[in-house]
Amino acid sequence: MDTAFEDMIRECYPETTKVGWLELDTVSVLKDMDLVSWRCAQADWESQEADECNIISFDNGSTYYRITDIENIFEGET
Repeated sequence: MDTAFEDMIRECYPETTKVGWLELDTVSVLKDMDLVSWRCAQADWESQEADECNIISFDNGSTYYRITDIENIFEGET
């Protein structure tokens, strides 16, 4: 889910962020500057994805799986 969340952030925000004279990767800046906020935002995103039935957890939210990946397993695709 980490990569999927980072991809969503990259779709919503510019690829780079200017800090002073530096052009930095926006995702890296967000994660490095406030990891607690990053994790809260990711938890909110995971909750929304679960509510929309895009992902599912079998262990009370410790691990999430994409519904499409599970469907593909049962259909014999990987």
